[in-house]
Amino acid sequence: MSRVAVPRPGDGCPVRYDPEVTTRIVRTGDFTRPPTAPASPVEVVHALQALDGLRRSGALTEAECRAQKARLLAG
Repeated sequence: MSRVAVPRPGDGCPVRYDPEVTTRIVRTGDFTRPPTAPASPVEVVHALQALDGLRRSGALTEAECRAQKARLLAG
């Protein structure tokens, strides 16, 4: 799972499960966001704060942080 594109409530994700053991699922793809649900300003602020934390911790480079920030602000 991406440390930058953290899943939000309402995001979708394809999964597989064993009908005999329904308590075990396996994610088979990336999380997707519904096209009709734009991020709220509060969600954008939280995502920007998370990005800054990742940058300060060294998990993201300055360039990676700038690229993700531009993606978030673009909508």
